[in-house]
Amino acid sequence: KPIAHKVPGETGARVGYAPKPDSEELELWWPILLGLSRTVGDRRQSVRIKGLVTMLGVINQHFFANSPTEPKNDEDSDDEMEPTTSPQHGDLQTLQLIFRGVLTPILEYAETDMTKGVGSAPLLSNDFERFITRKPSPAVTTDSKDSWIDTTFEHLMDGCVSMCLRSMDLYKSDALVEEVLAMLNSCLISDSGALAVLGLRKLHQFITEEISKEFLSDDTWATVCHMLRRCLSVRGLPPPTSNVATETKGNNSGNEDEEIEKRREAKIMMDEFVLEERVLSSRRYIGSCATEIIGSLLSNNTYSQCMGLGWYLFLTTGLGNGIYEWEAAAKIMDSHAELDQNGSSHPPHYLENALYGRKWMTKFLLHLISREDVMGVTSSNAEEGGNSKRTASVAQNLIKDQTESILNALIAKEAVLSGGKDTKKGASTEVKHLTALVNQLLDGYNKLDDNHLFVMPWLCPKLSACIQSNDKDLRSIVHILVQRMFNGPLSDKMKSAKSGTPTLQAT
Repeated sequence: KPIAHKVPGETGARVGYAPKPDSEELELWWPILLGLSRTVGDRRQSVRIKGLVTMLGVINQHFFANSPTEPKNDEDSDDEMEPTTSPQHGDLQTLQLIFRGVLTPILEYAETDMTKGVGSAPLLSNDFERFITRKPSPAVTTDSKDSWIDTTFEHLMDGCVSMCLRSMDLYKSDALVEEVLAMLNSCLISDSGALAVLGLRKLHQFITEEISKEFLSDDTWATVCHMLRRCLSVRGLPPPTSNVATETKGNNSGNEDEEIEKRREAKIMMDEFVLEERVLSSRRYIGSCATEIIGSLLSNNTYSQCMGLGWYLFLTTGLGNGIYEWEAAAKIMDSHAELDQNGSSHPPHYLENALYGRKWMTKFLLHLISREDVMGVTSSNAEEGGNSKRTASVAQNLIKDQTESILNALIAKEAVLSGGKDTKKGASTEVKHLTALVNQLLDGYNKLDDNHLFVMPWLCPKLSACIQSNDKDLRSIVHILVQRMFNGPLSDKMKSAKSGTPTLQAT
């Protein structure tokens, strides 16, 4: 119930008026808020929920100024409703302090679920293909039902988002948006894969459903895109052993002790990575979940246009780097298979993440080649200036690199499968899905008109390597594309070669 404060020189009371919280008042509230925040970590679910509800109620009642049109809640209904004080900047700063000092640290209680081994396994997308691992059992234990992550996380974040939206309405500022994003970012970098996945899904919900599009500034998109891209990388991935060998071999000093030391450090990094993967295997869920959310944003015209082509390419490039790291991590873990025991958690294999990433990458590439602002810019006019033309050039290089990546992956995996030596579990299924993706991609390229197709002269050499593919449909589409290329940009080159006239090399 609002407290009526007497104002000198006025008769009656102004209901809802409250002075701006000063440092002394905040010092009195601070231990109360901290005490309530500790109850949110209680092992009993009922205590956690009551403590959380009480804490959020205190913050909403005592640290928000009432809106100017909010009616008084007083038994004396004869008094006229009078305006309340307008929100002050100091109030917003106090809320930011509460977010950083009280609300965000509560997320640390989610780490206890990870150490105790409770909590349900994160959910994967319906189109995620498991061809190496198996799905976890759908049975949920009592400990899982009572875990902090499953019972309290959503309530905490819903309350924080509600306060953020209320502050945006009162203060016309997105300052608390940054605080909510900071809370979600602390989830994403957590050792708990379950908490990180919940944070990713809450981030997606916050951006697409809860926050108004007018508050999605370029700075907000920059923060969100960097958060998502960071989730695509593999934490602690050691450099390839070939790089270490090349570096030590190129050392002309002949210092054998230095070479031995570098190899020892490389082995330590490798052992630490494998050990961390064994303990924190649930973090493998993060890559596939981040890929799903990136795909959802980029495939939505509203949000892809809102963020712009630059951030579209930023996320797509990050996905390409993620696929490379997932395949590198898969090689390492396959060579230490005896240590990669995950009990009943059943996290996805890195190769499964890579295949899921290539599914979305294929969709992104097909979208990029359909854009006139990407394919309508040629190499001759891309250097004439303008950010849009330079961005288009970056997009074309991305199309080239990722097309070559998926073609090289298919050729290499087909060769291993045909050789029949050291065939990994699920290799035939992986090649089958990769072949379908390449067919889908090349079919999209074949639907381009000549002007847009001929912007990609680099495509022909890569297609030639696919002529020997085991898939009949793939060989057919490759043959059609190669013929079109030879009838187009390569025809003049061949005629000039026969006549002895020098020509510019296709890039």
